[in-house]
Amino acid sequence: RCYADSICFEISDFESCFEKITVTPTSYLVIVTRGHKYDQLVLSRAVLTTASFVGLIGSRAKIARIFRRLRQDGVSQERLSQVKAPIGLDIGARAPEEIAISIVAQLISHRRRAYLKRNDPSRLAEPEPAVSAFEPSIDTTDLERIETEEETGNVTT
Repeated sequence: RCYADSICFEISDFESCFEKITVTPTSYLVIVTRGHKYDQLVLSRAVLTTASFVGLIGSRAKIARIFRRLRQDGVSQERLSQVKAPIGLDIGARAPEEIAISIVAQLISHRRRAYLKRNDPSRLAEPEPAVSAFEPSIDTTDLERIETEEETGNVTT
C-alpha cells in the first residue's frame, strides 16, 4: 500500500518481502520485525539492495550478533558499516512513541544531509569539524567487545 505516491508499506512474510517491492537508490529500508531471527533474515536481503538507507532497530548486543553471523555468511564489513544500527538519533528515547520520533528524525537527517548544520559552518556560532552523515551507528571495532560483554554479563557504558 502506498501513500502520497512515495511512501509504501509492504506487509508480507519475511522470506518473500523483497520479492514484492522494488528497491532503488532512493529507497529507505527500516527493519523492525518481531524477532532476532527475522531481523537477521530481512537484513541479509536488505544489504544486497541499492537502498540509500538501511536501518535496523535493536540493542547493541543483538546487532553485534546479527552482524557477526552476516559476516560469517559473507556479507562485507564495508556493507555492514553502512547499516544504521541501532536505528534512530540519540535523543534519549525510551517510550515507543519517542523511539519512532528518533527513527523518523534520522530518516529526515539522511534525506536532508546537505543541509545539516554540521555541514554548514556559517550556521554555527563556533564551527565544529564536519562529520560524515554516513558514519555507522555502531563502531564496528566495538563489536567484539559488545559480544564479550554479552557473554560474560559484564556490560560497560
